Amino acid sequence: MSTTATMSSPTPLPTEISLYRISLAHISAVPFTGLQRTTSAPPAVPPGHVLLKMHAAALSHRDLLVARNSPEHPPPTASGLIPVLDGAGTVRTGTARFPAGTRVFLAPNTTWQQGGDVRDCDVAAHDGGGAAHGVLAQYVAVREEKLVRVPQGMGWAPAAALGTAYATAWNALFCGPAPVRPGDVVLTMGSGGVSIAALQLAVAAGATVVATSSCDEKLEVLRALGAAHAVNYRETPEWGAEVRRVLGGRGVDHVVDVGGAGTVLQSVRAARQGGVVSLVGFVGGLKAELGPEVVLEVIFGGKTLRGVLSASKMMVEDMARAVEARGVVPYVGKVFKWEQAKAAYDAVAAGETDTEGDTIACTCEINVDASIFVGCGFVELAITGERKEYDCHDSSSPHHHVPD
Repeated sequence: MSTTATMSSPTPLPTEISLYRISLAHISAVPFTGLQRTTSAPPAVPPGHVLLKMHAAALSHRDLLVARNSPEHPPPTASGLIPVLDGAGTVRTGTARFPAGTRVFLAPNTTWQQGGDVRDCDVAAHDGGGAAHGVLAQYVAVREEKLVRVPQGMGWAPAAALGTAYATAWNALFCGPAPVRPGDVVLTMGSGGVSIAALQLAVAAGATVVATSSCDEKLEVLRALGAAHAVNYRETPEWGAEVRRVLGGRGVDHVVDVGGAGTVLQSVRAARQGGVVSLVGFVGGLKAELGPEVVLEVIFGGKTLRGVLSASKMMVEDMARAVEARGVVPYVGKVFKWEQAKAAYDAVAAGETDTEGDTIACTCEINVDASIFVGCGFVELAITGERKEYDCHDSSSPHHHVPD
């Protein structure tokens, strides 16, 4: 597959495109009956926007909440919304910075461009939620500020996962009060998109990773991706103490916690004195009774609890450069056809039965002709290209790459 900008004249735009919308009148949690496939004319391109031909889109836990119109993700979902935040595609109507043919993926938002001041992040302005259309369509019009060049040599499916999962993990690991350094120990939680991203990025930075999961089979996948230690949290409910035990009594420097209320106590127990716990999700729910233990662990351990909200455009660009330099390729799993989008949503939702959102598809067929891919906690949609097949457990697969 070519990874350079296409220089030949683009084919004419179709008069009708395929896309998905959310119908509030048909919403259910599982199966996702509110997700309706339909057609429309190609979108208009307002000033300051570019037209993208989408090749891949990636689902996250946030997209499930949007599709359910869940109160856990404001603002309310508008009926008729084109869902999904993350994707990658080819520029059709370009700009001086992003000419036609440029391969790009999308940053999470347009409001938070520079630096680390999270006050610039407007959650309501994220595409694929509320009334802001997303990318689950063959063609979309997006603001130029959202565009980031795809790392050299990377395919469409892994590129689609970079915008939220890998950028959020980058923020958690490298943009907080104690950025990860070579030799640090990082704890990741399960096999969801952000957790896989944190594992790969931490390993690429020279850190040692301890990974948890509910399933020994999944732990073997996490080891293959670079985890030095693996803990089955289902067999060991007090896994915070178990993490310390496997490290010879030493706590971890950083925890990337995706579970929320149901996991934060074990996370702070696993952290060393002065360690950092980054809270990036709540797939384990919001109803756990935490009690005073978390407060005591944080105060008397001098530990830091840090909320991580997405990433700025600058962080996304820094992450993309590091991914390209270190050869990190997002892990991608099972494929669904384009018309099976509801089944793809259901597959990601199945991971919610675990407190850290485990979702791994163990066979990988890449059919980039109107297809949807399910990976570890994310789904990719692809619309044009070529057909290949890989074994997700084969280290020679370009989608199962462990950095040197």
